[in-house]
Parts: sequence; structure tokens; C-alpha cells
Amino acid sequence: WDDKAAELRLDATTTSTQLACYQPGGRYRRHADALSDDDARQRDALRGKPLLTRNRRITAVYYLNENWNREDGGALRIYADTWTPDAQPFDVLPRLDRLVLFRSTLQHEV
Repeated sequence: WDDKAAELRLDATTTSTQLACYQPGGRYRRHADALSDDDARQRDALRGKPLLTRNRRITAVYYLNENWNREDGGALRIYADTWTPDAQPFDVLPRLDRLVLFRSTLQHEV
């Protein structure tokens, strides 16, 4: 990873990765990968830290699973922002070689 990160000029202090493999029936409960900037600043202030924060901006999900079937489950469900309360969540099917990018403050689950 270090060699590839250096080749792509990614700064390891501002880049994070997670590799997940879900078993049948497994799930990752609804969450957001980052706080909004306002919430992050408030958290930092409560901790006595500077009001500047490096908050995750973009979440990327890349699917490596072959031979996926709808019965397997595992769709990524992305929820609308709170400022669009009438919007419905939408599902992204986990098909091989699919890349999904979304704001890290969006609530989502698998």
C-alpha cells in the first residue's frame, strides 16, 4: 500500500482505507463516515483542540465480488441529506468492478 500511495501521491496522514468482506446475512448498520464540518468543529472545540479539522470528504466503495446475485443481498443503501426529508433512500447494487463515490457525511448502510 505504501508504494502505491506514494505513486499516486496520496498522503497517508490524510488518506484512510477499509477493506470489508460481508458474510451471507452480514450487514453494516446505518452510519456516516464523517461529521459535517460544523459538527466536527464543535467536537474539536469541546475537546480543546483547534477549530480547524481534517474531515473525510469523499467515500469510495469499489466492488470486487464476482457472480453476485440479488438474493445474496449486500446492496449499499444511501440516505438523503436531512435538508431533503421527502427524498427516499436509494440502493446501489454490488456489481463487480463498480465504483461508487459519495459525500462522507451521507448516512449509509450495507
